[in-house]
Amino acid sequence: MIDKHGYIYIKCRVDNLVKVGGFRVSLDEISHAIKKIPGIKECITVKADDELFGASIIAAVTLNKKMTPEELHAEARKILASYKVPKKFIILKKMPLTDSGKIAKKEIEEKIKNAERHKQSTKGHTL
Repeated sequence: MIDKHGYIYIKCRVDNLVKVGGFRVSLDEISHAIKKIPGIKECITVKADDELFGASIIAAVTLNKKMTPEELHAEARKILASYKVPKKFIILKKMPLTDSGKIAKKEIEEKIKNAERHKQSTKGHTL
């Protein structure tokens, strides 16, 4: 949000701000940008631990058309600054939802942690 004096304010939940390589990044901003990529149905981004940068971003998506994690990376690099591009894309067959119909972010984070333990891919994979 920009006020009448030209100051920019970021409005989001504090836990949706992540510091990646010295830059403060809004997970919501990244999710909204990725949703604009043709073929993306739904997207949610989560924070993951990264040995080099302290934190990294992982995007969980559902698709309207067949795309690979590599194709998703290429499209994201066209619209996001390099430090905002998710380290991995996880392609879900169906986005898990809470009882109230919201995306079950905690469940996705748990799936990602389990997948990370098995190191299925360096770019992403399907869950």
